[in-house]
Amino acid sequence: MKRVLALLLLAACEASHPANQQAVQSGQDCVTCHLKNYQDATNPVHVGVNPTTCQDCHTMTAWSPALGGNHPESAFPIAGGAHMIPCQSCHNSALGSSTGGQNTDCIGCHTGEHTQAKMDAAHTGVTDYQFDSTMPHFCLTCHPDGKAASHPESKFPIASGAHRDIPCNHCHDSTLGSDIGGMNVNCIGCHSHSMAAMASTHSGVGRYLWSDADKKFCLTCHPTGRGG
Repeated sequence: MKRVLALLLLAACEASHPANQQAVQSGQDCVTCHLKNYQDATNPVHVGVNPTTCQDCHTMTAWSPALGGNHPESAFPIAGGAHMIPCQSCHNSALGSSTGGQNTDCIGCHTGEHTQAKMDAAHTGVTDYQFDSTMPHFCLTCHPDGKAASHPESKFPIASGAHRDIPCNHCHDSTLGSDIGGMNVNCIGCHSHSMAAMASTHSGVGRYLWSDADKKFCLTCHPTGRGG
């Protein structure tokens, strides 16, 4: 894979360099010839701030537009984890500025992990999900830090117990709002939680009061989904 990437970079560099300029050698880094450009850069200053791997921020066909500034690690980490890859693999200058991740192309990932077929399958039952090919970085709406959120098992377990293997959309109703924080949970929509059945089960429970207005009212007394 690294050899293929190196050859692709070599081909791109050679295409953008006139024949009378120094030939680009296989495995040769841009800074070999462009060290002075790096040292003289003032907007922004590069020395001591940016790495000498020019291709991380500059395309192989033109110096500009380049990616702007240091990557916001606290917002979207790339120094480690699954996104520890060259910047240009995520940022597409043809889509605009890199500021705020505007030109991020999540669905164009070269590994094919973010194709619609794979993403549709991975998001089965997720009510807020809708693939949008017109906005290549739509994934950031629900995954602003590039990480997939998992169900809060410590708060409401679905890996075991009565709620195990129940499809997400049997509990989460998109018409009631967002999945985040369980805002769109519909407890009373379950076939076993009818008003009549629950009234019988809660006979003698002083705090019990059925509510059609708040379909997740059960969580008030059963925050983990278990009977007390």
